[in-house]
Amino acid sequence: MLTFFIDTESEIIIEKYTRVSRISNIANLMVNIWEHPDYDQNYDRVVDFQEVDLVFSREEFQNFIKIIKENDQSMRGRAAVMVQTPTAAAITTLYEDEMNHMHTVGIFASESEVMNFLNIDDSIFSKIDGSEAVTIHLEQ
Repeated sequence: MLTFFIDTESEIIIEKYTRVSRISNIANLMVNIWEHPDYDQNYDRVVDFQEVDLVFSREEFQNFIKIIKENDQSMRGRAAVMVQTPTAAAITTLYEDEMNHMHTVGIFASESEVMNFLNIDDSIFSKIDGSEAVTIHLEQ
């Protein structure tokens, strides 16, 4: 599942992934953000992977990177990724290595580190739980 909120005033997108186990599912869910009318690829992003333990193959990861590199809507702003599991941290590190020519990626374990990296206040984190947030469930 993906829940996201696009804050046009702060130019921040906050996304939270839950109950996702495959990196290919992340790619399928991201398209929903790109298609949102308020989406701007230059906005910074907070990506919360704290509640997922991703599984991936080399082919799946390469396909994920290909989707992002080839899509005109792929992000160009900074991405602050919050992780808890070693696998999510490893995938994010691989992603950072592949995408450093398109945007800056930071990998963090706490909201305070994200706030420092993006120079934002903690009010953005509550917006993901608000009524204007969008929730997308995985197709079964």
